[in-house]
Amino acid sequence: MPARLRGRLHEEQHGVVAPVGVAAGHPILRDWARAAGWAILEASPGPRDRRWVWFPTTHTDLRTLDPEHHAALVLGVGDLQLDADEWTAALAGSPAQWREQAYAAFGQWPAALEILARLLAQQGADGLPAVEELHRHPLISVLLAPYWPPEPLRRSAMQLANAALIAPAVAQALDVAPADLDILSDEGWLWPAPGGWAFPELLRRALCPVPAPGPAVRAAEALQAAGHTTAALTTLATAQAWDEHLQLLAYTARAGQGSEPALSAGQCAGPLAPVAGRAVPGRTAGPQYRGPERGGRPVFAGAGRAAGVSGGHGAQCPGRGAGHAGIDRRCSGRL
Repeated sequence: MPARLRGRLHEEQHGVVAPVGVAAGHPILRDWARAAGWAILEASPGPRDRRWVWFPTTHTDLRTLDPEHHAALVLGVGDLQLDADEWTAALAGSPAQWREQAYAAFGQWPAALEILARLLAQQGADGLPAVEELHRHPLISVLLAPYWPPEPLRRSAMQLANAALIAPAVAQALDVAPADLDILSDEGWLWPAPGGWAFPELLRRALCPVPAPGPAVRAAEALQAAGHTTAALTTLATAQAWDEHLQLLAYTARAGQGSEPALSAGQCAGPLAPVAGRAVPGRTAGPQYRGPERGGRPVFAGAGRAAGVSGGHGAQCPGRGAGHAGIDRRCSGRL
């Protein structure tokens, strides 16, 4: 258990609400409750109950908490995250650089540490795959199996895993039904993140081990339109959509310097065209710019090609690569 949380639990005398989230560190809280002699509740506590730990199944369940329990300690998923030193202790024997990279990539998910510790115990330090390849290791797939969304939600989860950050506009761009997004977020497979939700990173990579450039470009367009440039860049880089990634990097750099020109519909300069009426990232004032658009979203040069669409702004640009071969082999929502 994180040391910072242990002190807060020691001072608590009313009750504790566990975070809603798949593998959000619940075993740690259950062990603490048993050791402290506190009640472990699967349903919301009664009005006069004290010294309990409640494990709500969904975010909607939180609405059933009696107002009398306003003094209870309500935990978020971040409260059970272990720090780098705790990861180092748990993964002792693995190469130091490997531990650091694993913590940087997956440290926000408590279950990731348990999974990697089991991998280390079975494979040994010399048999560990590179961190960027961990999600493709057969044993990791086995260890992640308890945390996968159920079959009815699997296709939608795989589609959403193309994106580093998920919001309703991203789900729409990826053709995911709003009802599926609601369930995945309410039941804790998607965790709250600034601007939307996100899968725990190790789970995201396993759900979509080879992201398809087409869906990734569509998701990045929606993210950029909402001002989430970093998430858009991560989404493109994960899918190896390097043309669009470099284009967005260049656009962001020019916009930050206040030097991005207006684009006519026939130009192939490459930068992402901001939506009319939305401030260019990095600007605090000045005229708004409008570039080529599709469906109300800004369009990457080459986005039509990457998504398998003929014509469009990207099809006009000479000198670009031959396209993203094998798009149908990548994450398209099929197992």
